[in-house]
Amino acid sequence: MPCRRCNGLMIRDRALDEIGRAEHFIWRCVLCGDIIDPIILINRANFSPSKKKSYIRRTILWSV
Repeated sequence: MPCRRCNGLMIRDRALDEIGRAEHFIWRCVLCGDIIDPIILINRANFSPSKKKSYIRRTILWSV
């Protein structure tokens, strides 16, 4: 599987949770170190550009 970031080689690797007890499998790029795990895939699937925050440009008038 090629890496989405650098097109490098993705290998299957094991990772532990924060406590060090639960083990799960991840994909890690050999070249750039990009990591893909189930939670990252869920977050990427739920992201849509329409959900991005839009900032309103306001003009500030200074009075001296």
